[in-house]
Amino acid sequence: MAKKAIVIFDNGGKTCDRYTGVITKTGDVVGFNERPFHPAYGFGQYCWNICDRMNITYGHGWRNHFSEKKILKTELANYLNEAKNNPEWLGKEVELTSLSADAQQYVNQILSE
Repeated sequence: MAKKAIVIFDNGGKTCDRYTGVITKTGDVVGFNERPFHPAYGFGQYCWNICDRMNITYGHGWRNHFSEKKILKTELANYLNEAKNNPEWLGKEVELTSLSADAQQYVNQILSE
């Protein structure tokens, strides 16, 4: 089975960034809502990268001492397992096709960059 390009969590509208997307190729995390392009109510924003904590733990030179690919794979597995085991944190996992057309367009735009 092919790995998903993005894993999306839905917190049911508890926050303005209802959806959290984790891009599996890079570890980037984005938050967005149902209408990310709306000029007044839209929300779509890069949040952070799941490997950023390595900067705190080991400093910015950690890439010189560790395999970036291996670290990303480990951090991604830990982050996704925590999110799936604790739905109160990011919400429940949903499929891209269950999102609004605007939200799907936003995700596809992010993935194409």
